[in-house]
Formats: sequence, C-alpha cells, structure tokens
Amino acid sequence: MLEEGSKCESCGDSLLIDLVYVEYTNESKPYILCDGCLNKLITRSLTPEDYFSLLAKGHSEDDFSLHGDFYIPENGIARQPSKIVGPEGLIL
Repeated sequence: MLEEGSKCESCGDSLLIDLVYVEYTNESKPYILCDGCLNKLITRSLTPEDYFSLLAKGHSEDDFSLHGDFYIPENGIARQPSKIVGPEGLIL
C-alpha cells in the first residue's frame, strides 16, 4: 500500500503520483516503483545501482525479477535486458 511520503525503492523518487505498487506472486515482497523503474524491472534492464538498491530495500536475489538468470549477483549487471533503457527509465 502506498502512503504519504513513499519513495521509489529503486531510484528514490518521491513523487507519490508517479509511484506504482506492484505485487507479483514469485517475489519476496511488493515493489514500490516509479514508472521508469517499473519499466526497467519489467524489461530486465535495471542498472547495477537499481539492482542493489532493491536488494537493500529487502527484495531478494531469489525473487523471479532479480534472480541470477537476469542479473549477475556480484555486480548487478543485466544479463538479458529486453530493452535498452536510458536516463529517466526511457526506452532507447
């Protein structure tokens, strides 16, 4: 559930109107993400900073969206990005 003062768990954006609460079955907990970071999560295109930020917020490498087939656990680099995502989460 989104609350006043919620921030994107990936980039820290605090614009509540742009945040999305996403709950997947195979995840350790729901994600609270801005549109750009949700796009990067869905397209398996998180930056290493995004990846480690989500882990620091309590998500797990065992989550389907973050598991080792999609990201290298040691450095957070995307193995299989389906899109190239630039600044602000925009698809290039």
